[in-house]
Amino acid sequence: MLKLFENEEAAWILAKTVAYNFDELPEEVRNELLLKLAEKEGTAWIVAWTVVDNLDKIPKEVRKRLPEEVRYYISA
Repeated sequence: MLKLFENEEAAWILAKTVAYNFDELPEEVRNELLLKLAEKEGTAWIVAWTVVDNLDKIPKEVRKRLPEEVRYYISA
């Protein structure tokens, strides 16, 4: 899964998969995927909504490492 984010089309599908299966993924994997997918222009908005929906499950240190664009949506 971690390599799929490199392909633009696969990254979009992967971001939606992370969003819909958030609780099923191991914490380390989902956090790394969120950080990597947040860097992509086409998937940053999905990551933002995923973070908003699961804010209580994402460690503060991971939230701090998210790009500014994603953190904007979290604080809005």
